[in-house]
Amino acid sequence: MIDKLDNGIDKFIVAGIFYGLNSSDYREQLLNIKTSSVNFEESTLTLPNGRVVVMDDLLKEVTREAIEQKIYVKMGSVGGTNEDYELNQNSEYIIKSKPTSFNDYGIKPLTDGGFKSRIRAISVFLVGNTSITPSYLKKSGALEYLKTLDKNLTIRMVEKKLKDRGYNLRRNTVVEMIQELKKGDNEK
Repeated sequence: MIDKLDNGIDKFIVAGIFYGLNSSDYREQLLNIKTSSVNFEESTLTLPNGRVVVMDDLLKEVTREAIEQKIYVKMGSVGGTNEDYELNQNSEYIIKSKPTSFNDYGIKPLTDGGFKSRIRAISVFLVGNTSITPSYLKKSGALEYLKTLDKNLTIRMVEKKLKDRGYNLRRNTVVEMIQELKKGDNEK
């Protein structure tokens, strides 16, 4: 799915939510990640709250692509912008905003409203509607992570591991996800 996106920044937004980088602070963490917090040699990214994330190859690739992006490309005919635009390379943020007088011509991070618009545009571009939401991406990422865990962990232990990874989910959601995985294992 992520390969359908042309913009590294959009790929980083999708991957960031999927990997739990937005944490419980929701957008606050993701939108304020600075380029200086990335260490490609160590494959780490430090979030604004101080949590250090070890990047896998995909996250590393989209992070690099987002940092190196110079022009934001219009997303087909459904994108939220009518034309391509140059990003302000002096912005210290990975997720750069469209330069306007309201955001100091792209120096300030993407706003909450800008984030919501971008997510909507990404969803419409990818699937034709607004069904891809941050909650959906976060649950999908958590489910993929759950598949890597020991099947004998208690719910409390699973919740702790998810929280440590930035997935702050309700207990009933975690229980449903575990049941879904067990059901899938039983059907094999």
